[in-house]
Amino acid sequence: MGDEVSRGPAMRRVSWWSVDMVSRLLEADERDAVRGDLTESGASGERALRDVLGLVMRRQAVVIVHPGNYRPLTAFDANTGDVKWTAGGDGFFASPIVVTLGGTRQVVSVTQKNVIGVSVADGGLLWEYPWPGGVGGTMPVLYEETIIVSGLNVGVTAFRPARRDGKWVAETVWQTKDVSMYLSNPVVIGGALFGLSHRASGQFFALDARTGKTLWLGQPREATNTAVVKAGDLLFLLNDDAELIVAKSGRTGFQPLRRYRVADSATWAQPAISGNRLFIKDVSSLALWALNQPRDSAP
Repeated sequence: MGDEVSRGPAMRRVSWWSVDMVSRLLEADERDAVRGDLTESGASGERALRDVLGLVMRRQAVVIVHPGNYRPLTAFDANTGDVKWTAGGDGFFASPIVVTLGGTRQVVSVTQKNVIGVSVADGGLLWEYPWPGGVGGTMPVLYEETIIVSGLNVGVTAFRPARRDGKWVAETVWQTKDVSMYLSNPVVIGGALFGLSHRASGQFFALDARTGKTLWLGQPREATNTAVVKAGDLLFLLNDDAELIVAKSGRTGFQPLRRYRVADSATWAQPAISGNRLFIKDVSSLALWALNQPRDSAP
């Protein structure tokens, strides 16, 4: 019965309507040619939709990076390596993120003077928010419809880009000077922002991601730099001296569960978690650690 329903007139109409909508992501000449070929081929609506989706994905596959030397944000064609577009002429070392805001897929990137939102499709500038990115800081973090950024000695700021009366605007939601981050990117778990402030010679903290209120500050001199990764409701904090701290993401205080020594040299790279595996890179080697659930916490 399921097959009969899927091949019925209503489903065919939905499939071809979807083909029409998806094909609008192609350039006009190619879009018309593809529609004509699909019609002449006699392909089913489901087959036509699969074909046009595959084509759009191949056409839109890009690698977006800051090439270095303060070069602009650059999108390279993933298939050919050709430059598809550039945006912002004063890039910095903070990694960009791809998000959807106001129904528009865009790249959010920190430059030396602003945080910018750029259309993934063509690199067009959608909005910009004044920000002293040239002092160095974190990659942007998305929380609901807000972007959270921080930098050396400038505190933490959340702002909301939105489309209003046909134009994009970016307005401040909250700011705090209680903490400030330089190279350690924060994460959001359960509505709280967790990270390492460079103040107090390295201090773990938690902020309310919606209001910016400081939930707690940890002890001073915890670390010079920390790579922060989340897995479920746990924090994995890899200090650059090769100490790994596994902690709860509590809103009332720093709650470390385990501390491990995971390398014999400095650990500057971000760790990667895949299932119960933890990959850690030190100066000269890559190590795989297995994460096992403690017996006393087993269900």
